[in-house]
Amino acid sequence: MAQRYVAMVHDFWVGEQSADGASPNSNLAAKVCLGMDPPGATADVQLVDPPVCKQRATSILANHVQFLSNLGSTPAPAKFATDDRVFWTQFPKTITDLNA
Repeated sequence: MAQRYVAMVHDFWVGEQSADGASPNSNLAAKVCLGMDPPGATADVQLVDPPVCKQRATSILANHVQFLSNLGSTPAPAKFATDDRVFWTQFPKTITDLNA
């Protein structure tokens, strides 16, 4: 059961990196939505690109919705119960925010 759960979380993370347009030194979502390139840099509003940000947010939203669905069909092993509660608490909020 633990392997299945870890694989599901890993798949989510791979999908998240893809949705973000992330590479080792860059993150497209951080650049076009927050103006940060590289991630963590001081924001530069000239880098913000709302139409491209919307594309990234749509991809991120789809990944979060799929992950929440997968959580419903993949019981968490006891050792991941705390993490699982965080996922169940925070992901619905994130999905609501991304839909706003």
